[in-house]
Amino acid sequence: MIPIIGYADKLTVAPGEVISFKISSARDQDYRASIVRLISGDPNPLSPGIQFADIPSDVDGAYPSRLQKVMLGSYAKVESGKELSGLKSFTLSALIWPTTPDKPEQGVISKIDARGGFALVIGPNGAEARLVHADGTETRVNVGKQLRERRWACVWCSYDSEAAVLTVGQFQIHPEYEVHSDGVARVTASSPGSDGNADLLIASLDAEGPKTCFNGKIERPTIQKTALFAEPTCSVSLEQFNTDILASWDFSQNISGL
Repeated sequence: MIPIIGYADKLTVAPGEVISFKISSARDQDYRASIVRLISGDPNPLSPGIQFADIPSDVDGAYPSRLQKVMLGSYAKVESGKELSGLKSFTLSALIWPTTPDKPEQGVISKIDARGGFALVIGPNGAEARLVHADGTETRVNVGKQLRERRWACVWCSYDSEAAVLTVGQFQIHPEYEVHSDGVARVTASSPGSDGNADLLIASLDAEGPKTCFNGKIERPTIQKTALFAEPTCSVSLEQFNTDILASWDFSQNISGL
């Protein structure tokens, strides 16, 4: 690890404009910062060597070290709020195009911490639903069939608080001849614990880097306020995810914005 590294948020600025410097330092002690004019940046012994001239500024001084981690992998974060907390019965769903369906621990939709919450995940056994209970224990159930690589599929999970049933399912949007990757599975489970202030994540399980990020494309992640229930022998359709919607994201909107 490089002990200290940094960059400026702009390459050039005009007089009176603001520039910020982003520094990550793994050291225990303070670091010093100053602005210099680089005259020669060639360390070759046959060259003039590194030469610079100090430029006095308000930047000069010591600053406390702080390690800034770089989390690889992209995901969306929805800050915790009352609308997404305390759900009793619910359904999570999304259209996905997985590029590494055999990679484990890929979060699709999650709102989870050590005290409770829920997650829809994919891995070698296809779609998987998870509940974390108040005592820290987990209930998991998966379809048991790996998703097709680079094929659109709908993955979903639901929890029915009255029946105490956790259900998970998946189905291909365009079925292939003699390919049987659709499925539904369920298990009895007590209610999840409170997820506290956990943020809702799309395309990640824990926001701790690429290990739990989803690889592929995601469309229309949706949360419903009621539980979708299906027997393992029953099929479901996209229309069933259009009722009792609590939240739904359309990533085609403002696609060039922040």
